[in-house]
Amino acid sequence: MATPFLFLAIKRSCRIGEAVLDLQKRHKLAEEVREAVSGPVKMPGSINIESNLTPKTLMRMCQSLMIKYPLDNAGEQELNLLLRYRNNIAHGDQNMPIDMMRIDQFSHIAQFILVEVASEVSDCSVNAYWRR
Repeated sequence: MATPFLFLAIKRSCRIGEAVLDLQKRHKLAEEVREAVSGPVKMPGSINIESNLTPKTLMRMCQSLMIKYPLDNAGEQELNLLLRYRNNIAHGDQNMPIDMMRIDQFSHIAQFILVEVASEVSDCSVNAYWRR
């Protein structure tokens, strides 16, 4: 986990992708990198979650934060099933009964995802993995 957060710390704070030829600018860039690694990681200001949280959207979010993806195949299938159920209701399917068990399932998986993502980000931030 150290490498992704080190990269994120540097990428968010410095002009690391620029080709720097001037010696003075190289020294300035080196100082920016040193400060970025010794300070807290600057997280992205916003993440596009689109209109529905799908496994693909969640994967993109995790990749942009450089954290591990929290769902296995069973979790992805459950999320997709519950999203289909939600979308059918949202688009006016009158044949879909409103079932508290399904609503609880959707709440549970949404909470699980939020807790896992928050835990990963917090763990990396608190333990300063990018400094190791």
